Amino acid sequence: LTRHPATGAAINDRAVPDFAAATALAVRAHAAIGDGFTIIGWDIGVTADGPVLIEGNWNPGGETLQLPQGEGLAARRLGQLFLHHLERLPPETWRAARAVQREP
Repeated sequence: LTRHPATGAAINDRAVPDFAAATALAVRAHAAIGDGFTIIGWDIGVTADGPVLIEGNWNPGGETLQLPQGEGLAARRLGQLFLHHLERLPPETWRAARAVQREP
C-alpha cells in the first residue's frame, strides 16, 4: 500500500525514526535471552526519547505478515528462515513437540 487505508497518510518513503537504534535494541534483547529461541517477535515503541522495548513474543503470529502482502510466508524471507531451522531439528524433537510449546 502507498497510503494508510484508514487515514490516507502516505506510507512510501516514510522512514521509521531511530530505526537503527530500534534494530540494535532488538538484537541486544535477543542476545540477552540466550540460546533456545530462533524467532522472537520484539515489540519496540518509538518515543521522543528513543526506542523502548515493550515485550518479546515467543510465538509471533504469521498471519499479520501474510495478510498485507497477500502471499504466504513461504514466499518471503521469514518463511525461508523458518524452513532453515525446521530442517535442522532432529526428527525426535519435532515428533515429540506439542501443538503449543514454550521454548526452554
